[in-house]
Amino acid sequence: ETENLRRKFEKRVSERLALGEVDHLSVFSLAPQPLLVLLGTLLGDIVPSDVYQRHREPPTWKWPRNLATQDFELREPVTTSGTPALILASSATVVEERITSLLGRDASIWMVTLPTPHNDAMKSREQLSRLRSLLRFVFDRIKAAYSQSTVLHVFPAAAISAAVEFGRVRMPKADMPWLIYDQVNARG
Repeated sequence: ETENLRRKFEKRVSERLALGEVDHLSVFSLAPQPLLVLLGTLLGDIVPSDVYQRHREPPTWKWPRNLATQDFELREPVTTSGTPALILASSATVVEERITSLLGRDASIWMVTLPTPHNDAMKSREQLSRLRSLLRFVFDRIKAAYSQSTVLHVFPAAAISAAVEFGRVRMPKADMPWLIYDQVNARG
């Protein structure tokens, strides 16, 4: 699906952007987390874009008005001597043992999360904007702790819009390479 997304994006979006046929994008997406992040990296942050969230209650793509939103927070590892891992946990709580079981007990786990993550926690454009700002800061902090060629292991449990924006803020020439994981229970 990765190659399919890249091919269709190039044909249906990139060409139109290059020709000046499109100067703004409205993004409504549904896909597994790694594909949402990839979509974000393909979009980048240069073309003005509005990324929307499918809300469950009430079921709509419209951003609710005047709702209180939770602020994202960064939890940094005590030490940065182990394999770097980044968890984006907005739609569910991610237990660190799931990560250390894959990367080892010495993994250096960074986490961007909400005080109470759940699958309908992304409630405003402003909240998404604050997330983008925090992610830029986090990517820089992690890169400063490791070499730029070190692979960053990414574990998203995120709202659709958060996963897309996660990819959009990535600077492919400046940021570390990523290995993105997806929970597939049938495959362990």
